[in-house]
Amino acid sequence: MGFINAPIVSAQSMKLGADVIIPNTAPVKISGLDMALGIGIYTFKYFIIHQASAVTTGRGWSVNFSGTVTNFLTKETYIDTGTTNLNNAQIQAGGAGNTYIGGSGQNVKSALANFGITTSVSVANTDMLTIIEGTFEVTVAGNLELYGASEVVSNITVKKNSNLVVNTI
Repeated sequence: MGFINAPIVSAQSMKLGADVIIPNTAPVKISGLDMALGIGIYTFKYFIIHQASAVTTGRGWSVNFSGTVTNFLTKETYIDTGTTNLNNAQIQAGGAGNTYIGGSGQNVKSALANFGITTSVSVANTDMLTIIEGTFEVTVAGNLELYGASEVVSNITVKKNSNLVVNTI
């Protein structure tokens, strides 16, 4: 048995042109970071720059596809405030000592923004980075979509220049 060499056929990218405010726990589609895709096999990576209006405000994300897919697998990563274990709180600038990579994974598409929910951030109104990446096969064309929600009734802002890169395999 050997490996099948499947080169990247094409790459597409887009960036968010303006901030998107998520005011509460209801999922919000991040318009401007959705991409129409036809039948094929894809990998993707969202680079989400975001802020919370209060340190006690966490966030949740999800990735959806409006068409039909198989093998829809995603993972989310962020820097956690924990120094001895995960605190489920996001930090961007590392403090003294160790920090951990937090994250979670999903094997289903979803518009519920229930993926990798955190409960706080280290500093309010400061840029944080969350990366969501995955792979899937499209059998019926549709749109790749990012959803976000605040963990409490307090603003999360997805910042301008957050971006998406999609590779066709």
